[in-house]
Order: sequence, then structure tokens, then C-alpha cells
Amino acid sequence: MKRRSLSRILAAASAGALAAGLCAAAGPALRGAPIFPAPPVPSGLAAFALALGLLALGGAPLALALARDGTPGAAWAALPGWGLAAGTVAGLLLAGASTPWPPLFQGAIPGLAGALAFLAVLRPGRPAEPPPLQSGIAVSLPAGEPEPPAPPAPAAPPPETGAAAGEEEAEPERPRVLVVDDSRTIRRAIERKIESALGFEVASAKTFAEARELIESGGRFFVAILDLNLPDAPDGEVVDYVLARKIPVIVLTATFSDDVRDRMQEKNILDYFVKEGDIAESIIRLVQRIHDNQGIKVLVAEDSSFMRHALRALLENLRLQVLEAADGEEALQVLADNPDVKVVITDYHMPKIDGFELVTRIRRDHPRGKLAVIGISAYGHGALSAKFLKNGADDFLVKPFLNEEFYCRVNQNIELIEKIRRIEESSIRDHLTRLYNRRYLYEAGGKLFENARRGNLTLTTALLDIDFFKEINDTLGHDAGDQALRHLAAFLEQNLRTADILARFGGEEFCILATNIQPGAAAQVFERIRRSIAETSFRVRGKNVKLRVSVGVATRLRDSLAEMITRADELLYEAKKAGRNRVVVED
Repeated sequence: MKRRSLSRILAAASAGALAAGLCAAAGPALRGAPIFPAPPVPSGLAAFALALGLLALGGAPLALALARDGTPGAAWAALPGWGLAAGTVAGLLLAGASTPWPPLFQGAIPGLAGALAFLAVLRPGRPAEPPPLQSGIAVSLPAGEPEPPAPPAPAAPPPETGAAAGEEEAEPERPRVLVVDDSRTIRRAIERKIESALGFEVASAKTFAEARELIESGGRFFVAILDLNLPDAPDGEVVDYVLARKIPVIVLTATFSDDVRDRMQEKNILDYFVKEGDIAESIIRLVQRIHDNQGIKVLVAEDSSFMRHALRALLENLRLQVLEAADGEEALQVLADNPDVKVVITDYHMPKIDGFELVTRIRRDHPRGKLAVIGISAYGHGALSAKFLKNGADDFLVKPFLNEEFYCRVNQNIELIEKIRRIEESSIRDHLTRLYNRRYLYEAGGKLFENARRGNLTLTTALLDIDFFKEINDTLGHDAGDQALRHLAAFLEQNLRTADILARFGGEEFCILATNIQPGAAAQVFERIRRSIAETSFRVRGKNVKLRVSVGVATRLRDSLAEMITRADELLYEAKKAGRNRVVVED
């Protein structure tokens, strides 16, 4: 239960206790009135009512503490009428009871609880965050050092509209998963795993009726995990219902048999799991795969329209984006128009260009590890599959095939491509900031440098260093230093052009290779970057911390990229020597 909801419930109970106190305090005046029964209320019942008041008194301070994250008056707006009504009844019981307790004592306890409740509901929300630290930390300028003069301000950009102009952006909608199982243990285990490991939103139900209500009430789910046998759907009716809504289905079953598998495959489900052992991890991997598939393109090259449509249906059930071609020649054109295709599924017998020739041509421009090719054919002799694989295919399927096998082959080929990409990325990325590393800087930067030497572009090299970075580590800890590096890396990545190369050069140094900066504009460009960095902040242990940087910029083309970087480093040293927090550009 959320803190604010709990505080409102406790505040409601305490407000009821306030009503009880008012009525109980008026006991002597009301005793004997027609509204009270005769004989008076038994002492035991009165003691029970007084106990309720004591309970409310104990809950009110908790409500007071929990309401700190609320807004003034929000809890009061949520107080239900039954709280006041119940308190009034309890107070009348106290007022009409034959007890040895003084009326003042009877009214004081619940009355005090009610007073605390009003303090809780009227308490202001959280205070505003403290301003960023400006001094006393490692990133400050030395005492008494003046800010370097700023260059003339560039023309103001046109006013922004929409979210960029200050409108609050809506929080992106989280992917939703439907989980239906009559076992609360299984339901909760899967729900917790999905929410903690993937961050997806989970809606759960224990019956077919509840699942239908979730879907018909407008619930949008990209995948559903369904128990095959529910109390109100013992023969898998929930599976048919969800599939009819175009939602991919993963089935859970308590028993497994060939008959059950055949029935499920006929329904075109994604997969099935027997409720034995820890199945949550396997389900998590499949759910993640289906979610990631939504951004992946697959090309189907098949001359049979019936088979093309059948393959499309299977692939769309995996949430993949499907492109079609009726022959090899058309497939090459579609691939040229969509270079981001990750998988090609091709038949052997096709007009114009057959499957063998298509695979051979694909491999001229698309190496293994970048694009997977799966061959299919009704002729399943070993020589055919071997020739497909020798021509460059990654896999081969014989028609007809099981949906289950098809799904496994497609998913495995996609996962292999992603694994290769992650390995390649790890070799050229800095593990902490996820920027490019020095190896990539010299490889990709070398190509830019050669282009610049041929006169196709201009190249500007800049080295940027965080001032007093060692003192950040010494004062705030190495975790804060890592956070500072990630903060600066993210800022630079967001504010540089995609054509520029940004890399972590080493330690707290970053290198920027910028193309086609107008002559004389380098100083203004990097000064604007320096000032923007100084205006941003990040939080460490509840404090806002600002960074200052020094920048050296080399603008003249030299004999090698290494020489340009060395010159930028010399200019960076001059910026440090001149007092830090400034930009020094080559004359």
C-alpha cells in the first residue's frame, strides 16, 4: 500500500475518533435522552468503544508522519463519510454507557486523536530541494578567481513549443503483461520476476472472467501468460479468447503430454511451460524476447503467396516486423531499401533468382553476425541443407515444420546476432560511461582525418577535462566520481551532433572530433558547451553538485590524428595553467 493512501485511511479513522470524542464528552447532557436505550449500554461495549478510541490515538501520529509526502488538503478530500459516522456511533455508545469513567476522560482520548488527524491532513508537502552546492566542494573555482569573460551571446533561438517549452511531459507507458493463473503462488512469483527484472507492468487474474474483464475494460497487453485449466475455463477457453484478441500467448500447464502439445500448437501459441521447478526465469527470457522483437525487421522471400502469408502470421505472433518478396530479385531490392533487416527467410525454389543465388548475393554486402539467413525447402535431403549453409545461410528448415521449431530457430538466430553485437560494442565502448573508447576514437577518427586531408570536410579536435576531479573522489567518494563521469558523458552525448565522435580518452578526459565547424566559430561553440556544463548539476547523497571543465581545441590539420590530439592536449594544459574553467583555442 502506498504511503499516501495509508495516511489517508489513518486520518479518516482519526477523524471518526474526533466525532466519538465530541459525543462522549457530551455524555452527561445526553444521558437519559430518548435516543439512548434503557437500560444504558453495558460497560463492556463501552469499554470496546473506548478501545477503538485508543487505537485511533495510536494511529494518528503514524498518519501525521506518513502524510508528509502529501499535499495540503489532499487527505481531507479523501476522508470517507463512514469514518465520521462510525465515530459518532462510538461516541454515542460512550455517552450512553454506565461506566465509572469521567466524561472528560471518555472524550479526551478520541478527541486528541482527532486533533492529530487534522494536523496530519493539513501538514504541508515536502520542502523544495536545496540549491546546488557552489563552494566548499572539489569542483568549485579557487577562492577569489574571477569567471573568464564570455564571448558575445549568440542570437536567441526561436521560442519552443510543446513539452520543450516547459510543458510537463507525460510519463511513457510501460509495456503491459497479462498473467492468469488460479494459483496465487505462481501468479505472484511470475509477477514479481517480470516487474523486478524487466520493469514491465503486470495485470493478474485468477479466473477467466477476471481476465476477460481486464481486456474488455481497455487493457492493452503485448503478451499474455495463461493457465490452461482455470476453474471457469477447464478446457483452455481463456487461450482461445486471448488469441482472438491478437495477443501472443504463453501457456502454463500442470501436466504435459503429446496430446496437450498438439492442441497448443494448433492454436499457434508462442510456447508452453510445465509448472515444475523454477519456470519464472524461462518465462522472463521469452517475455523479454517478444518485447525486443517489436523493433526487429524480418524479410520473407517465398514465391508461394500461401506460404508467405503463413510465415508472416508466425513471425507477427513473435511481434516481429515482416517484409515480403515473391522472388530473389525483389528480395534484394527490399533489402536495399531496408538495410536494418536482421533476418532473411528464403525458399529454395523461386523464379528469377533462387535461394542459393540470393544467399550468395546477400553475403556480398551483409556479413554473418550482422544479418541471419534461414533457408527453407520442401526438399529436405542433406545435400540441399549443406549447400545452403556453404553459400552463407545460418540455418535451414525442412517444410513442413513445427511452429515450435520455427519459433526456436528464429529467436536463436536473432539472439546470436545480438550477442555478437554486444561483444563488438564492448570492445569499442567504455564500460563506465558507455561512450566510445580510445580504440574506436583512433579507428573511426582516422577515417575522418583522411577525409579531411582529401578536402571533403574540416576537422576540429578538442580535449575536455573535469577540473579538480581528484578532490571530488577524495571529498565525496569514488562513487561520486563515477557519477560525475556518467553525468558529463550523458550531457555531452545529448548536446553534440551525431556526426561528431565523442570518446572517453582516459581518466576524466574526453575527446571530441567535430566536423565542419565554421572557421573562427570553434571558440564560441566550445565556450557555449563549457558554460552549459557549469549550469547543470547532479545529485550525490542528497546534494546537488556542479562540474567545471577546461577545454583545449586544435583547429589546424596536421600530419596525423595523433598529432592533432597531442596539440589539443597542449592547449588543455594551457587552460589549466591559466586558472581552469576556460577554453583555449588554437590561434
